[in-house]
Amino acid sequence: MDKTLQEAELRAGWGLVVVRGTSFLAAVAVLWLLLGVVVAVDIPSWVEFVVGGVLFVTLMFGPVFAMMKISEDVPWALWALLPFLVALGGTAIALPGDHYLRTFGEQVTATVVDREWVEGRKRRDDHYRYVLHDPDGRPLVDDHTTSGDPLEVGETVEMLVDPLGVVEPRPPASQGVMETATWISGGWIALMTVVLSVMGERRRRRMRPKRPGGSGRSDDSDYSDDSDDSGWSSDSDGGSGDSGDSGGGSSDSGGGSGD
Repeated sequence: MDKTLQEAELRAGWGLVVVRGTSFLAAVAVLWLLLGVVVAVDIPSWVEFVVGGVLFVTLMFGPVFAMMKISEDVPWALWALLPFLVALGGTAIALPGDHYLRTFGEQVTATVVDREWVEGRKRRDDHYRYVLHDPDGRPLVDDHTTSGDPLEVGETVEMLVDPLGVVEPRPPASQGVMETATWISGGWIALMTVVLSVMGERRRRRMRPKRPGGSGRSDDSDYSDDSDDSGWSSDSDGGSGDSGDSGGGSSDSGGGSGD
């Protein structure tokens, strides 16, 4: 094959590597964002549980199966990605809604109008569930919880409220740990995408079948098995040599007949 055509073919292959890797990362980002939206919006709890659970499982295992295909079944791809995808799913539960409220939300002072003691499966899971009203006396949250000291009825608490009423109100808490975990997990997944995509392309090139032709050799000589070609050549040469010997034998027999 002409060298220019060969280089064009290689560029096309690496171009597909870039497309596959970019599409993979975009799909992970979309799944992460969708999971965060489902958890953040004000929808029935059972819908949030079902849809959020499906998205969480898809975020964990969908990219793994996709990367196994992209990398041509690199055996350690599963363990290189799965723990960080799980961590990324955990950050999706907190960060998208929190970022939205911190950017577009309004901070209001809510008042505790009622509280209820809820017993968990374990003693450490017991907690109060609070009912909050906004400054105008309208219901704001009916299942607010806090990890700090118990609140008394009549106490106030700062809340971020969505002006559109789509995202559930939440306190303006810092999410520094979650943000750090997101950057670490996302960065590692991006790095592994590059590494595994390159490994997959190299595997595909090694598995590329030889092109049919008169010489029987692949145009991509860097990835062809030269030992097989040389072996067949030597056999054929040897065959030619044998035929030459047989020719010599015929001459001898001819000479014998002359005698």
